Amino acid sequence: MTFAIERTYFKPYACCRWIHSALDALLALMDDHQLSGQSIARVDIHTFSRALKLNNDTAPPTMESAQYSVPF
Repeated sequence: MTFAIERTYFKPYACCRWIHSALDALLALMDDHQLSGQSIARVDIHTFSRALKLNNDTAPPTMESAQYSVPF
């Protein structure tokens, strides 16, 4: 017997899966260098082309839009 849960994955962040690697890298850098969010003025993210096709609004108008925005 196979349960449906065995054919899925769990996301550690409430956003598009394509954004997770950028978040992991950011959190690792913050931890390694004892940085707070307030001390970071800018982050440059290098990603793959399909992630650039997400809405990527800097001020998303909806929750769904926020979940698909790398800059947000």
